[in-house]
Amino acid sequence: MHSDPKRKISLSTDNGNLPLETTQSSRLPINRIESIEGLKACLSGAKAFRIKYNRPFITISYAQSVDGSIAFKNRQPIHLSGPESSVLTHQIRASCDAILIGIGTLLADDPRLTVRLTEGNNPQPLILDTRLRTPLNARLVKRSDLSPWTINAKVNPGNRTLALKKAGAAPLPCDTAQDGKIDLYALWPYWPKCTSTASW
Repeated sequence: MHSDPKRKISLSTDNGNLPLETTQSSRLPINRIESIEGLKACLSGAKAFRIKYNRPFITISYAQSVDGSIAFKNRQPIHLSGPESSVLTHQIRASCDAILIGIGTLLADDPRLTVRLTEGNNPQPLILDTRLRTPLNARLVKRSDLSPWTINAKVNPGNRTLALKKAGAAPLPCDTAQDGKIDLYALWPYWPKCTSTASW
C-alpha cells in the first residue's frame, strides 16, 4: 500500500448480513473506501449498526503476498507490509474500539496490538483462545494499560484461569460451536455496549 493519494484503498465494509459464508457475493453491497477518512466515515455509523444487529461493526485488516499467502508453510510469520501499509494498519487500529486475534497469531507473533505509528487510543485486545493457551509472559498479558480478554471455552481448568487473571489477562468463558472452537455468534452478547467497532 502506498501513500500516494491517487492510489485507492479498497475495503469491503460490514453489511450486517450473517452468516457471511452463506451470502452470495453478488448480494453484498461493496462500499469502496479510498482513504482512512472514508473508513472513519463508515465507522461513524457503527453505534447505530451495533444497536440494529446487536454486534460490532467489523473491519478485517490483513496483508498477503501476490500468491495469496499470509505466512510460510511452517506457519512462521513473514513481513509482507511496507512502511505505508503499516501506518494504515495502525490508523485502522486507532479507529476501532477493539482488536481481535486468534491464539495462533498470539503464539507466532507475540504482538502488542498498540497504536504506535499514528495518533489515537489503543483498542481493547481480544484473543480467541479456546483452551487458554495464552502464555503468562505474553506481551499482551504484560501490558499495563489494557488487560487482554481471552475468549475461552467454558470447560477449562480453574487453575489456568486463575493464573491468567493473576498475570494480567481477563479470561471470558464463551460457548463453543460444533467444531469445538469459539462460537462467534455466542460472543456478541458479551461485547460491551460501549464497544461498537472491531478490527480483525
